Amino acid sequence: MRVKIYAGLHVVWGRLVTPVTTYATRLRLWLNGVEGADALRVRGWVNLHIHHQAAVRIGRDGRWKSGFADNPAGGYRRLGIWVARNGQLTIGNNVGMSNATIMCAESVTIEDDVFIGGGVNIYDTDFHSIDPEARLARPDKTVRTGAITIGRRTFIGAHSIILKGVTIGECAVVGAGAVVTKDIPDNEMGWKSSETN
Repeated sequence: MRVKIYAGLHVVWGRLVTPVTTYATRLRLWLNGVEGADALRVRGWVNLHIHHQAAVRIGRDGRWKSGFADNPAGGYRRLGIWVARNGQLTIGNNVGMSNATIMCAESVTIEDDVFIGGGVNIYDTDFHSIDPEARLARPDKTVRTGAITIGRRTFIGAHSIILKGVTIGECAVVGAGAVVTKDIPDNEMGWKSSETN
């Protein structure tokens, strides 16, 4: 009996928290000058950092989940979006994300109907130079970046890492845990970087 009561309370809690976190995330996006996001639904608190000179657009009917209770496949972390000065982030219509992290220093484009699984990392930057002298300089001016595009109706499996300069074609599938360093053509499956073209 108590299990049923607990399960019922969990459902009620989800129905209460989703409108609050949806409204809070929409408000924060609007305050950051983000276009769209009117029909965005968010369950759980989202980490956001958007530079005032960045350009961010979010399409209709997005579904974001953030936190272990909302998608345990993503682990114990929140969904996070970080967009640098002059970064351009575009998220299309009907995009679902769970506990993902997007780091956009240059350009990240996620087209319509994409599913991004739990704990996925999308990085269009190396963060630091591979040259130790440049890396130790302040600031490190030799960091490499490269635009990322994820095509329509693609599925990115849990805990994958999408690295700079990658284009993933339409209707592609990236297997769970993949590290994608090269392009994946339309309708193909990538499991690890050595199997992508």
